[in-house]
Amino acid sequence: MKKILSGSILFLYCLMGSASAFEGIPYEEGVLLVGLTEELDNLPQDVFQIMNSYNGEIIEGAIIPGVFKLKFPKDANIDEVKKSLESLESIEYVEFNYRFKIEGSSSINLGTSAVDAVSPDDAGFFLQWGLRQVQLPKTWSEEQGSSSVKIAILDTGCDLNHPDLKARIDQENSYNILNPSKSAADDSSSGHGTHIAGIIGAASDNGIGVAGATWKPKIVIIKVADSNGDISMGDLATAIYRARNINGVKVINMSLGGPYFSQSVQTAVRKAHEKGIVLVAAAGNDRSSLKYIPAGYDEVIGVTATDRGDEPCYVFSPLLPTKGTNYNPSGKEYYSVAAPGVDIYSTLSGDSYGYMDGTSMAAAFVSGIAALLISKNPELTPDEVKGIIEDTADPIVNENSQKDIGRGRVNAFEAIYEAGEIVEPPIENDVNAVAWAGERNQKEVEVNVGQEVKFYGDDSTGPENVKLQYFWVFGDAKEPFSNLINPAHTYSKAGEYTVTLFAFTESDLDVDKVTVIVGGDNPSPDKTIISGKVKDKEGGLLGGAEVKIISGLSSLKSVISDKNGNYRFEITEFNSKLTLSAWKQGYKKEVKTVYVKAGESKSVDFNLAVNTGVEAVAWVGEKGSTEIEVATGETVRFYGDDSTGPVGYTYFWVFDDSENPFSFQANPTHVYNNSRTYRVKLIVLTERDLDITGVKVIVK
Repeated sequence: MKKILSGSILFLYCLMGSASAFEGIPYEEGVLLVGLTEELDNLPQDVFQIMNSYNGEIIEGAIIPGVFKLKFPKDANIDEVKKSLESLESIEYVEFNYRFKIEGSSSINLGTSAVDAVSPDDAGFFLQWGLRQVQLPKTWSEEQGSSSVKIAILDTGCDLNHPDLKARIDQENSYNILNPSKSAADDSSSGHGTHIAGIIGAASDNGIGVAGATWKPKIVIIKVADSNGDISMGDLATAIYRARNINGVKVINMSLGGPYFSQSVQTAVRKAHEKGIVLVAAAGNDRSSLKYIPAGYDEVIGVTATDRGDEPCYVFSPLLPTKGTNYNPSGKEYYSVAAPGVDIYSTLSGDSYGYMDGTSMAAAFVSGIAALLISKNPELTPDEVKGIIEDTADPIVNENSQKDIGRGRVNAFEAIYEAGEIVEPPIENDVNAVAWAGERNQKEVEVNVGQEVKFYGDDSTGPENVKLQYFWVFGDAKEPFSNLINPAHTYSKAGEYTVTLFAFTESDLDVDKVTVIVGGDNPSPDKTIISGKVKDKEGGLLGGAEVKIISGLSSLKSVISDKNGNYRFEITEFNSKLTLSAWKQGYKKEVKTVYVKAGESKSVDFNLAVNTGVEAVAWVGEKGSTEIEVATGETVRFYGDDSTGPVGYTYFWVFDDSENPFSFQANPTHVYNNSRTYRVKLIVLTERDLDITGVKVIVK
């Protein structure tokens, strides 16, 4: 399940072949990386002699002990210099400082999030499906991380003043490898580093934006890529070693890599690992089994990507069929675990939020989990952290035997349980829902039509330090729900109503009920009956089909057909025009419009065709309508949730408007500021199928 025009991932690329400047291999002109046989802080005399004979100079001293960056004039024969250095006994290796190019990166920017709060109360938490997939909300009840643990993020930098990140960033130790006199601000067009920082460490439970995988550890930003997406192996090695030497850094996240070997990078990785630091890197997005570094090194947790259906992301988008998660070749395990990597919602530069795809995002989840493990048990070694994450991963759905993406999709709670010997609290009585009506300690109340009723749920209880969520169902059609703790409600019709309170956490739920008796002289209107049968195209009866009235009433009504295909609606709220739909798993949805009179009985039958793939169904204004006329500046509501398909399909709306042109919500809204006719497209897709439909918006 992939979205179109998804944010491509920060990834380093280089050409394979012999190391020669004259063969067009991208590298930093005139620069060589020299590794000594001993970990010295200064160059040996024999190296100085060759360097001086070619008018070379040392750049920045030792980038790591025993590794130096040497620069030579443009007119120097760089191949000759390389061979001369390699002949010395004090030299272990000499390599070009290859430059990698970040793929042109773009993201779907949704602006500052203003969505109703869920749990935790970060406004966009409900969009963060990946957190729930890896069991992080459940994990937070046991471990939110320690402030003594730091996570270094090696990337394009970060929006250092983003309201969801500023308080989490270790500003003092953040660093710009490319230009130490400047800050580690993210100046890339994609905001890739900012996106990664949000997945790992966005401020959680602060009422805005998104929640990070960790709540308390600090994040250290190390900028290694410039605004054009260029990065060199020497800079990457330098960044790893710098992160290694920052007090408190226990995890290094590298949502980057490339299919090329570097002794300098491997040396830096080894030294960080030996110091007790967990290294995590992205496997790459080329649907390739090549060994990408640093993810493919034994000391690193290499991370592949899965989608909402827990399946491998071998294709990120049908429009970009060559882009998908890398995988292990037969008999090898370069990459050991997978994590969510599609439609990942996180922070972006400019105080905003948006979606990106790829193994970069997947690696960030694993880095956050690693930090939680170390917070839970500081005695864990990097190899133990890696082993726990691998051993507790959940099986991957529909794994391809020829394209192994690791031992499973990570499970944060199971990993924490393994690391800290968590004793799970008993499921029973974790949450106790308590509902009152009218006043506290009262289970029943009598009121008149139009009289406000106060409800109380704040006597409900739950586990210590876990926030309870509330969902009230009032039992009538007018504004039937509320997620307030103590809501009020007014009934417009006489009758007896059962009101239900659901109190819940991520792991438990309890229900309580109260009764409201509403008096009044309103006579009951005549009932309108709509009934019929649901059949397949061959006339076979379809039991278990869902029939809905999707427009014409103040709320959606739904029934399930019986074993003989029969369904029936009794309607007291009259409307002459009603739109109905019928659908069953494995069949295409059918929509019909019916005109009725109050008190009339009407028969409407459905004949459903077998559904072999996704089917896009789009409405505008209200369900059942494919065209609407509005004024400029008026909010237009679109509906796509009548679309059908296999589990894990994606919505992609194209609004035919240059301002905020896209949405990935099922039922989005949009505002048009210019007068003309807009042809709005809905694309519904999975990895294997796609369907497109459209509606018309006339703006005057």
